Amino acid sequence: LDMESREALIRALANYSGAVIIISHDLHLLSLTANKLWLINKGKLEEYPNDLNHYREFLLNQRGNSQPKQTNSKQKSHIVKKNQKNLKYQSEIDRSEKRIEQIEEMLQLIDDHLSNPLIYEQHYKDRLEKLQKKRLEIKKALKKAELLWDKAILDHKNFRKSK
Repeated sequence: LDMESREALIRALANYSGAVIIISHDLHLLSLTANKLWLINKGKLEEYPNDLNHYREFLLNQRGNSQPKQTNSKQKSHIVKKNQKNLKYQSEIDRSEKRIEQIEEMLQLIDDHLSNPLIYEQHYKDRLEKLQKKRLEIKKALKKAELLWDKAILDHKNFRKSK
């Protein structure tokens, strides 16, 4: 896609409230639209618990781990598990923050429409009601996203204290 088409697709996907499966090598597109990643690894499909930045690190580490290390396997396994768990918490925080930003953008679009005085004229009554209903839904989604963000922050703090 050219730049304009790609940006139009990103906006359309951000405004769409349903589910979409995107298969792409365009990391910019994926970073702006995906809120859940799936990984096909060793013939298995599984949800990837981290974000695209962590995926890049995962690939680099996987390639770098082809050389033998001096640490024993139990220590290495323990360190890897702690790092993965830490990355999982951080990724959850990052996803929550991204989701809050997306919801706030949607809310701003609705508010922009509602700030137009013409929308309050009688012949736009149906449109006004739809916008107001959509705004309430978005506000509820924002509150839920903020609660999930709070939980992710608390879980991460508790994990770091337990180290």
